Amino acid sequence: YGVNNLYTGDRVYGSVGNEILALGTLIFGMSPYGLRFFPILAAAGALVVGAFLARRIAKNEKAGIFFAVLFALSCATLALGGLGTPMMIGVFFFLLCFNFCHVFYVNGMRSEKFSAVVPLLISGLSGALAILVHGAYVIPMLGVIALFVCGMVRLRRARRIYLDKSIAELEEIEAEHFSVEEEQLQQSKVS
Repeated sequence: YGVNNLYTGDRVYGSVGNEILALGTLIFGMSPYGLRFFPILAAAGALVVGAFLARRIAKNEKAGIFFAVLFALSCATLALGGLGTPMMIGVFFFLLCFNFCHVFYVNGMRSEKFSAVVPLLISGLSGALAILVHGAYVIPMLGVIALFVCGMVRLRRARRIYLDKSIAELEEIEAEHFSVEEEQLQQSKVS
């Protein structure tokens, strides 16, 4: 597995990925099972998260099933999960980050409660964990950041549209109220 308890992956992957692998060896012992447990678990999690993401983006149940079948049949799932490297753990965190950022893009912030920002919080934390697993995830994270920016622009435009509608309705109500007051004033002058 390594020399002097130092995995060769320690020079390639970030410390978070290696700590997760070390947790597996701590729980299950220095065995291939202990080394590969969390990467295989992350591969299963990436399959589920990716299937939900594909279903949400395509708005079709079959798209999620199609993604799950392709992901399960790809050699990368078992290869990256079975090698005992933290790369699949990074894939899981990246897909989780993208998934929750897409939830924010679709739903926006409907209220000022903490629950409205939970998807952004989970997205940011999982994106940071993906980068900490392997520094190469900085590049795909730029796409997630672009999705976040698009979500904020969409949210601001939607708020502006609703704000303009509210202002127009308020002006109509004020105009009606002003005309009623003016009529009452004229009637009181006539009497």
